[in-house]
Amino acid sequence: MKKLIILIFLISPTISFSQKRLDISIRFDKNIDVSKLYSNYHNGYRDIDFKDSIINNEIKIKDYYINEEVPFHITYKFNEKSTTTLWFFVNEKKSYVDVGFSKNELYLKEQKNIHQLDTTNKIYNDFMNGRKENSKQITQLFNTFGGEVYSNDSIHTIFLTKFKNLNETTISILRKYPNDYISFWYFKNQIIDPSLNLYKKDTNYLNKVISEFKNKF
Repeated sequence: MKKLIILIFLISPTISFSQKRLDISIRFDKNIDVSKLYSNYHNGYRDIDFKDSIINNEIKIKDYYINEEVPFHITYKFNEKSTTTLWFFVNEKKSYVDVGFSKNELYLKEQKNIHQLDTTNKIYNDFMNGRKENSKQITQLFNTFGGEVYSNDSIHTIFLTKFKNLNETTISILRKYPNDYISFWYFKNQIIDPSLNLYKKDTNYLNKVISEFKNKF
């Protein structure tokens, strides 16, 4: 397992040749309680949570990064049971985003030099359409068994099989976009990272997933 972790480090997006400059301003509508946000970005070295730096619902971020683009993740837990999430990417161009909240959804009211992961993105649409049936099965499993998905061995085994199926579907979609940074990012964050947690004892499967990652990127 130690060798596997080292391998992940060696192929992580922190490998680069030069630093780039991040310069972005983010404003949240007044109807957004920023204390209920989970908000971070990854600069190629680490995840940085910026929620506590938001003042009067605004923040300006200046930083250096070494990945191709900087992924921003903002989740808003607007009540005890419901959340809404935004994903977008930023490059070296000076950026601005105005985040609104309406009909239980976060959305971009205004933006400049923002690359959003939403239905306007072809890869995202392929994900949503291609993974729909696999995702539905996993959701039904959680709706039926709740926390037993993790605590009950037999149900957890079913979940692990369904999650592998979801991964295989996702990988087949990503194969079509080997030169797009979103494919690289999605594979790393949505396949490798959760697989390292879920399949710690299944090193054959982990090696298979990592080999696929290395071959494609």
